[in-house]
Amino acid sequence: MRTHSRCLWVETSHLLTGCILLLSLVLVGCVAQPPAPTSTPTKALGAVTLATSTPTPGPTAIPVPTTPTRVPVKGGALVYGLSFEPTTSLDPHIGSSFDAQVMIMNVFDTLVVQDERGFHPGLAESWEIAPDELSYTFKLRKGVKFHDGTPFNAEAAKFSFDRIADPALKSQQATALLGPYKSCEVLDGYTIRVNFKEPYGPFLDALSQTWLAMVSPTAVKKWGPDFGLHLVGTGPFMFKEWVRKDHLTLVRNPDYNWASPIFKHQGPAYLESITFKFIPEEAARVGTLETGEIQVAEDMPYREITRFEADPRYKMFLNPIPGQPHVLMLNVSKEPTNELAVRQALNYGIDQEVIVKSFFYGAVTPAHNVLSAASWAYDKSVESTYKNDLNKAKELLEKARWRVGPGGFREKDGKRLTIVLNTMPFNRYPEVLQIVQSQWNRLGVDTRLTVMPTYYAFLSAAQRNEHNAMPLFQPAMDPNVLSTNYHSRNNMNYGWTKSANAELDQLLDEGTHTIDKEKRKQIYAKVQQIIMKEAMIVPLWEAYQITGARAEAKDLRFDPRGWYPLLYDVYIQK
Repeated sequence: MRTHSRCLWVETSHLLTGCILLLSLVLVGCVAQPPAPTSTPTKALGAVTLATSTPTPGPTAIPVPTTPTRVPVKGGALVYGLSFEPTTSLDPHIGSSFDAQVMIMNVFDTLVVQDERGFHPGLAESWEIAPDELSYTFKLRKGVKFHDGTPFNAEAAKFSFDRIADPALKSQQATALLGPYKSCEVLDGYTIRVNFKEPYGPFLDALSQTWLAMVSPTAVKKWGPDFGLHLVGTGPFMFKEWVRKDHLTLVRNPDYNWASPIFKHQGPAYLESITFKFIPEEAARVGTLETGEIQVAEDMPYREITRFEADPRYKMFLNPIPGQPHVLMLNVSKEPTNELAVRQALNYGIDQEVIVKSFFYGAVTPAHNVLSAASWAYDKSVESTYKNDLNKAKELLEKARWRVGPGGFREKDGKRLTIVLNTMPFNRYPEVLQIVQSQWNRLGVDTRLTVMPTYYAFLSAAQRNEHNAMPLFQPAMDPNVLSTNYHSRNNMNYGWTKSANAELDQLLDEGTHTIDKEKRKQIYAKVQQIIMKEAMIVPLWEAYQITGARAEAKDLRFDPRGWYPLLYDVYIQK
């Protein structure tokens, strides 16, 4: 591709030079005809060779411009401003932070790659699903090496699968994505068969996520539990350093030559390095983007969208995110949210329009479901399940014998109606949930909002069942994300509703074990209806990733989940 472009440039340059020369001769001919020009040897200009002609000197000769246009060099160093610093392991097989994937997805390759058109080869050149749908056979790409020189082959792929499935690893997300995994067989040096106990519909989608990426067996054995600080994959960038509370740096893998066909080029990445700067302060991210200290800033303020869109020095990305939108997950196992009436009242007591207008300047829309409207399995019929209705909310609480007591808070059997609302210090949750707190307090609900200092503290509190409500959004292409969050077997991971609904579990299992997409859509419609009817969540707003980039950061785009930047094709052009 690049050689073709280069030839086109040379041909165009010859044509342009010839046209200028012809025009010059026509103009000169109107005055007097000079002697015919004499050719000179070709003249090398950098990597491009151009033929030049010099007219014999004469009184009416007009010089012909010969200055060539420079071919832009694709390269540079990218500085990417993040609103967080990961606090859990960067090991893709262990960690659960979605934000951390923004960085480490550049270090690791997956067997399968996904874009808006579907699934494409990654480290696997091709795959077949067995007639009984219980196994997938993958033909692996040859000539691939990990950053430490370890060859990627069938044995290395089996190592990654077996590592994730090992309970001793205590995987937080990858093991859930493996579903009913049974085993991985090596059929030959570059062929594996992945076996399942039951058919597993979301497997290709799961394989396209960094949690199921291939890791170096050599590096894992060398570093053991510290592999998360010494990441070694096959990706276009290599891990260099992680300076706490400041940045994480990746450098170009000079040997990379196995990019997926979804990208625009082959060979090493254009960027020499990527530095992810941790800039939790919103104003600081905006300021450093404007000064050019960073070229990309995630989680841009919604109030700044219009200003940056109108400025040609920048490009704004407003990416709707499929999966689970921003919701409050209600703990159905803990008083008082173990009561359906209380959970329903909390839904009727929320005015999402106030939230959207107050914090998002009308740039986003309220959520009304457990799945994002950008998800392919979205069931529109559940949108009308709850509308803001204070009278309805109060009526439900009265019928459930929650009476207004001293101080305006409701009580029953000597206990106050208290909601423990824990949150994380990002995604605007602390500010937004102050509005939620105020709206619920108007119902007579004593809402106690606690901002956890780190994501780890937030997750630990959920695992210890110390909450009534917690916010969560989760980017995902496949509706199986609902199984991750609402199946009872996942209650110690992202199952923060602590649900034990047998019908829901059965439907989630059915959706997981069905391959046909239309059948899955029907199943997940029922799942959404149950979750909303049982008021397991309070929908807040649809998730968007708002990213600002300077114009010199070329070819920046995002994967279909809307959250993760694809940086392999990116280059800096001043």
